[in-house]
Amino acid sequence: MARTLLPVVGGVLGGMVGGPMGARIGFAVGSIIGSVVDPMQVRGPSIGETGAQTSAEGAPRAIVYGTAPVTGNVIASGELVKRWVKESGGGKGGKPKVKREHAYRTYAIRICEGPIAGVLRVWEDDKLVYDVRPESPILAESQKWIANKTIYLGTEAQLPDPVLQAQVSGVNDTPAYRGTAYIVVDSEDLTERRGSIPQYRF
Repeated sequence: MARTLLPVVGGVLGGMVGGPMGARIGFAVGSIIGSVVDPMQVRGPSIGETGAQTSAEGAPRAIVYGTAPVTGNVIASGELVKRWVKESGGGKGGKPKVKREHAYRTYAIRICEGPIAGVLRVWEDDKLVYDVRPESPILAESQKWIANKTIYLGTEAQLPDPVLQAQVSGVNDTPAYRGTAYIVVDSEDLTERRGSIPQYRF
């Protein structure tokens, strides 16, 4: 409160004593006193907090030293592809097979500035889905999860991803994203999410 009130009071008193120049000086003095008496406090992120995944163009790349959790940024996304899939309804004499519409999407998520040595863990909507540390309890599940994905480490020699070339941007319009570590997800079944891309943390 004092931070906003004191500059006004200083400006009024200075204007009464010294005219327009006195008002400027009074406002400046009031601002200094107000910032000392009532300093602005900005809350930083708490431990464990990370930002939300974005799809903003021109968003800054995280620079990581050592290991640190980073949120992704959607850098490429193909059209939603819908297919009808026959699903079994049950065992012998059970429910008949049912056709259900499934939604698939190919997309790429930027991780951070490269080059990096690798990605140890990935969370999808805050669920750990990939963990390749030696003590990981989900090594088999991690290999299954990564089957339709490609991780690029962000070297200056990496080439455009062939999946993005074929399904998203075209051969001549797909960047190589040199210097950027990113992951490409090929035709992910997003039916349960109604076609939306999951939130990733790496």
